[in-house]
Amino acid sequence: MEKIFNSLLFKVFCGIALGILLGNYAPDWLYRILITFKSLFANFLNFSIPLIMIGLIMPSIGDLEKNAGKLLAITVVIAYGFTLFSGFSTYFVGDSFFSSLLENEQIGTLEDHSRSLPPILQSICRLSLM
Repeated sequence: MEKIFNSLLFKVFCGIALGILLGNYAPDWLYRILITFKSLFANFLNFSIPLIMIGLIMPSIGDLEKNAGKLLAITVVIAYGFTLFSGFSTYFVGDSFFSSLLENEQIGTLEDHSRSLPPILQSICRLSLM
């Protein structure tokens, strides 16, 4: 039983249940705090992930043999292909399903406090540097 409670899947389900409960019963001020935290944490991740990529991946690429460039190019093409496929398929599925669900609904957003911390390198730039 202890193995179940320590599993990642159990923790994810607990987080989803907690989110549903907070979404139904939490006051407005708590939403603003959580949205601000989400925004700050997302900006921190967008800033630090390129540095992690440069620090960990670039030395590994430098250690590859001479013939590994072709394999690296194939890997980049596959990664971009799947990224484009998943992005377009997500857009088309969302456009076809959610537009009919939200057609007559009025969507309101809470104004929240957010700060912008631009990423140190954009995606294309960091991939071209690799």
